[in-house]
Amino acid sequence: MRVVPDFQPLVRPVLQLFSEGKTSIKECIEPLKERLSISKENAQEALQSGQTVLYDRPHWARTYLVFAA
Repeated sequence: MRVVPDFQPLVRPVLQLFSEGKTSIKECIEPLKERLSISKENAQEALQSGQTVLYDRPHWARTYLVFAA
């Protein structure tokens, strides 16, 4: 299974999910995990802050989408 990519490759999938009606990153986590074939173990990888990488990186993707708007 794949590891969680950096935020840059997540920009397009996050944008697509929002265009499909998702309204928060929390709602995007499971679809991202499925679309990107991220294993359960990799999805649970945590940062020093305790936040999972799978939750953190899509947030950064959304942040950069906001900056681009």
